[in-house]
Amino acid sequence: MQSILHIKPDFDCLLKSSKTEIFLKANSTNSFLTSTQKITLLFYPTNCSEYSLPFCFVFDAKNPCHSKNVKVANFNNNNYLLSVSPFFISKPQNLLFSTKKLKTNSTEHTIFFNTNSDLNLKIESDLDVFSYNFDVKIKQLKCVSLNQNILIYAHGCHGGVVVLLDYTQDKYKIILCEKVDILEETNSTLKTYKCLYDFAGHGVVNTFDLNKSLLPNTQLVYANKSPFLAKHKEIIPYAFFEAIKVNNLKVARFYLSTSLSNKLSDKHLKVFFDNFDDIQQSLATDSIDEIALIYNNDKCNKTKLFKLEFDNQNKISNITELN
Repeated sequence: MQSILHIKPDFDCLLKSSKTEIFLKANSTNSFLTSTQKITLLFYPTNCSEYSLPFCFVFDAKNPCHSKNVKVANFNNNNYLLSVSPFFISKPQNLLFSTKKLKTNSTEHTIFFNTNSDLNLKIESDLDVFSYNFDVKIKQLKCVSLNQNILIYAHGCHGGVVVLLDYTQDKYKIILCEKVDILEETNSTLKTYKCLYDFAGHGVVNTFDLNKSLLPNTQLVYANKSPFLAKHKEIIPYAFFEAIKVNNLKVARFYLSTSLSNKLSDKHLKVFFDNFDDIQQSLATDSIDEIALIYNNDKCNKTKLFKLEFDNQNKISNITELN
């Protein structure tokens, strides 16, 4: 069985296999055909400043699955997208030299972190540990606990970071963990803004009530007060699905023909596409009318392929699932 591998690293590297040797540029995609069920891919980083080592990945067409450094998306037509990240082993970590303690219900938690350097954050209880590294320099870390929730936040030189965890059944569950563009606080609230950098210019505002509930009140906004509406046919499929992803159905309907929009209720739009994680042009064709939606999975990411048809006004007149 032949498979087409589309390899997209986020670092410059040399790729070697039994039949090929090619230099891959960061964030570019290279494709090649393999006729064997299993193939070993060797990645050699070419930037020594990245503190990464060579590593291998064995792709098995009968059982495609992720590794620590390679995420696999199965396009269900013998096409596979391999998103590759470096194998960091000798990258120096900043020392965690500050601590804070807090409680959720009857459980005590210790937070380890550093200041004036890239933020290495770790929180632990007697039974679980959560850690995450941010490439953000901070001056002071703040923590709030309420019921089973823990909110950790800090101002950086530009924006800040916010982490919201749920601690139930002796396990940490991530609700939010992200860098934000704006972080503002008062005596009783914390408000954050994060730009999504999509075609419409969406941003997300989260407001946390520090006294009543740490679960955020989330509001979708526009960076420029009103959405940018794509007019070019090449951009429309991405703009449409980006609006669906953030549940902005008003903007999504702008890209539909009147007849198709009238046929589809809001519920239909939500159920038909479900909660996807990424948008990718079809790997099997150069057609701009075929779009793949990627759904994250612990073993191997799944995809659904859709064909879009347009009327003479560049409005989407029909959407067909191809899988």
